[in-house]
Amino acid sequence: MTPCLSGVVVRMGAALGGLGLLSGLAASASAESSIPTPTDKEVTDSIVPLDLRIAAIDLRIKPLETTATDGAEQVLTLNSDILFSFDKATISAAAKRKMGELVQALPQKAKVTVGGHTDSLGTPARNLILSQARATTVGAAITAARPDLVISIKGFGEARPVASNGTAAKDDPEGRAKNRRVEIRFAS
Repeated sequence: MTPCLSGVVVRMGAALGGLGLLSGLAASASAESSIPTPTDKEVTDSIVPLDLRIAAIDLRIKPLETTATDGAEQVLTLNSDILFSFDKATISAAAKRKMGELVQALPQKAKVTVGGHTDSLGTPARNLILSQARATTVGAAITAARPDLVISIKGFGEARPVASNGTAAKDDPEGRAKNRRVEIRFAS
C-alpha cells in the first residue's frame, strides 16, 4: 500500500506540473519512487469545486472588536456575544490578554470610558445591572494591563441601541446582536 503523504506529494507535483509549475518535482518524485504519475484526467477528476457555503460562513464571522471615530473620540467596540456567555459578566484569560493588547497603544494616563450595553430582552433593571457588570469586567482587564490609564465605567443597559431590537410583531436578532456590546472610548 502506498503511504498517503507520498501520494499527496506526487499528485500535487503532477497537478502543478500540468500547470507548468514544479514539473521537475513531479518528475523527480516519480523517478525516485514506484508511484505512478497520475494522468491529466485523474488530476482533473481530483479537483474539488469551491464550496460556496464556506464563503457564506466567512461573511457571518464576527470580529471581537471594531473601531470607529465619534467626534474627537476613538471608539473600540467589543462584541459581547464573543466575550461573555449568556447573562454572564465573566471573561476568559485569553479575552483579558486580548483587551490588554488592544489598549497598549494608548498614550500614558489616557482617559478611557468603558460603557456596557445590552439588547432589549429581559427587564430594563436586569439589563442595566448586566451592562454595568460587563463594563466593570472589561475595565478591570484594561486596568490590569495598563494601570496608568484613567478608567471610568458606566452601564447603559438597553438605553443606547445602535440598531433595531425589533418590535412586538417582528424580532430583529441581528440588530439585537449589535446592541450587545462594550465600548471603550478615548480621546484621539
